[in-house]
Amino acid sequence: MLNSDLSSQIEPLAQKFSGVVGVYAERLDTGERLAYNADEAFPSASVVKLPVLFELFKQVKNKTASLDERIELRDADKVIGSGILKELRAGLALTLEDLAVLMMTISDNTAANMVTDRVGVANVNHTMSELGLTATRVTGKILIDQTRQTDTPDGKGERAPATPAEMARLLIEIERREYLGAECSEQLLEILKRVQTDSTIARGLPYEQMHPADGGDPTIVLAHKTGSIRGVRNNVGLVYTPAFTYAIALMSKDCKDLRRTPDNEASVLLGELSRIVYCHFS
Repeated sequence: MLNSDLSSQIEPLAQKFSGVVGVYAERLDTGERLAYNADEAFPSASVVKLPVLFELFKQVKNKTASLDERIELRDADKVIGSGILKELRAGLALTLEDLAVLMMTISDNTAANMVTDRVGVANVNHTMSELGLTATRVTGKILIDQTRQTDTPDGKGERAPATPAEMARLLIEIERREYLGAECSEQLLEILKRVQTDSTIARGLPYEQMHPADGGDPTIVLAHKTGSIRGVRNNVGLVYTPAFTYAIALMSKDCKDLRRTPDNEASVLLGELSRIVYCHFS
């Protein structure tokens, strides 16, 4: 259920939206939760790379994988979409850490597939089940064997389904630093803090506190992952403020506005929802 004091703000925005939107946010210190369509399944798009990254660090913790391990780029690995590896020559040997950074910071699809190959789809899904995340699933490599997740003109088809509530719970699990341990959790979070893709969560946060004019350290820090395909805009992350930290997952689907521009209807809506959540928690 959505907090009653927020329903008057969020419900009209959701009703005007041409698609479906879901929100889940939770303050880690008080446990206060805000939810709207939080258990609805959405195509995760590149947000699916977060469970893959989590599994990688689980295997690093268990010493069945090493961030220093090198994997050779093959032409067969290259896929279209976001990223740079598809433009490089085959034969380049990258460490798993290199691939993880590319997969998250610039959402490189080829890097994501190489990491997914290494950690195993079944292992990712087993770990999600172990965490109690029953709706979140990786169903194959991006644009290769996701037979149930092909891009369609209307943006439908649940590509690697996830829910806002489960994505936020996964982020909270990382921030608690228990399942992965302190060192692996910190390494994972540092990668999320370096993500370069445009954030709808950030659109709703005070710009001057994230980018101080004097070049000093920001007082609000965002660790996040974005995802978008036709008709879908998603952003999930942890927001660190001087007074508190909260997890937030913003997901949308079936949006009729298919423009890949900053003023896309879904991007604007998610930015406004981020602002509402931040103001409420503040």
